Amino acid sequence: AIERLRMVGFGRFWSITIPLVIFSLGHWSGGPANILIALAAGAILTGFYLWRRDLVANMIGHGLVDFVANVLPNLFS
Repeated sequence: AIERLRMVGFGRFWSITIPLVIFSLGHWSGGPANILIALAAGAILTGFYLWRRDLVANMIGHGLVDFVANVLPNLFS
């Protein structure tokens, strides 16, 4: 999305911010705390994407974050 927004004329700031906000709001069902966590994690993943330009690595990173947050606690409870 970042590259597409840049191609249609958005600046770097908005090309990063718009997908990040949409990603964060996609976690609305978890409440405000979950939105903030998604915003922070999304910012980190966005930084990695901008650094390496590797979407697959970001998808794996997102999966690992979800696994650690949602699966591991249930395995040890």
